[in-house]
Amino acid sequence: NSRAPRWMTDPGHDLVLRLPVNPYVPTSTVLRDVTANVGLSRFNATPLAFADYDGDSLIDILAASLDGNGNQQLAAWLWRPDVLRFEERSTWPMPGLLGLIPGDYDYNGALDAVVFEAHPYCSSLVNMRLCNHSFHCTPLPPASEQPTPVDVDGGKSFALLAGFANATEETGGPSCGMLNERCGVGDCCGCGLTCTAVVGGTRCLPAPTSTVDELGG
Repeated sequence: NSRAPRWMTDPGHDLVLRLPVNPYVPTSTVLRDVTANVGLSRFNATPLAFADYDGDSLIDILAASLDGNGNQQLAAWLWRPDVLRFEERSTWPMPGLLGLIPGDYDYNGALDAVVFEAHPYCSSLVNMRLCNHSFHCTPLPPASEQPTPVDVDGGKSFALLAGFANATEETGGPSCGMLNERCGVGDCCGCGLTCTAVVGGTRCLPAPTSTVDELGG
């Protein structure tokens, strides 16, 4: 995808983990490479977030990587305390993956992640998915901007603020009118545009007002 950052599409990324020889001795300044010891020698991906995603109180990794065909995907590397190693446990195809924001967005006490991707044909929109701690990803309405996490009431329960397209505008496809194209009654306009009366006819134009919605309680 042309909008995806280079670090998302370049497979030549290796994670190297270095820890003190004795992490319990504050004066130790010597680091050694433990990448292979913890199962990350084949971690050819870009880390996006480190957190406990499976509810076992241990740190896991969500990362952007490429599958065997060179397509973008989101991968979950979970820490296995029984063998003291990370293992790739789940992957999801996500073309146009741009990033993610971790947080408990369904307020059940378990960590989730909102993933955002480039819209397939609307450069002005961002597709989003809510991936819960069970690694089930649910599509969300496209947003007109990258979402922003906000702790509205100071209770450490984050809401996600974003400008969402109206439901009738989200259903547009490549065959729908694009910006400034002529349209008629009953025609669809894509990319969050509406068929608007202007001098000389009607065209697909941005809605006059933008609504900011909140994802979360």
